Amino acid sequence: MQVERSGFAALRADPEESGRGLAGPGERLTVTVPEAARLLGISRTAAYEAVHRGELPAISIGRRMVVPKVALHRLLDQAHIPRREQA
Repeated sequence: MQVERSGFAALRADPEESGRGLAGPGERLTVTVPEAARLLGISRTAAYEAVHRGELPAISIGRRMVVPKVALHRLLDQAHIPRREQA
């Protein structure tokens, strides 16, 4: 029996699990912008604005815009939250 991952668990799954970091059978390599927004905890509008500003990497295929899962991995891995200075 195969267990299907959902939400953030699916995004953060070990990329080595399915070969060379590519999706296995039945797995998608991309998520839609609204799906990426949900995974990141931001609004759909904020996600589309981030795509247009170049902050959220996306690929246009025809009229459809998708976000590669690997790009989300990189974005999250490179995220830096500045520490606040103690007074």
